[in-house]
Amino acid sequence: MVGGVGGIPELIEHGKTGFLVEPGDVKALDRALQPLIEDRALRLSVGRAARQACEQQFNTERQLREIVRIIDADLANLGTRRAFSASSARLQGRS
Repeated sequence: MVGGVGGIPELIEHGKTGFLVEPGDVKALDRALQPLIEDRALRLSVGRAARQACEQQFNTERQLREIVRIIDADLANLGTRRAFSASSARLQGRS
């Protein structure tokens, strides 16, 4: 059960891996909790789905691949900026 703020909605699939409610909406929170209180199978199902989603989305290998991708993009961008600066300096007679 989470509030639909920040990056949280991206992590939760409403009704499958959790339930999104607006912060401060007590009636919506009550409506979302009732099925979980009354249905053990639903609680287990949502819990399992949430765990599986987290394990897939936040595993170490995936996180490392994403970090390497970001670093590679930054290095490529840095190289482009350096090349642009050098070209600009040559055009302005500062080489």
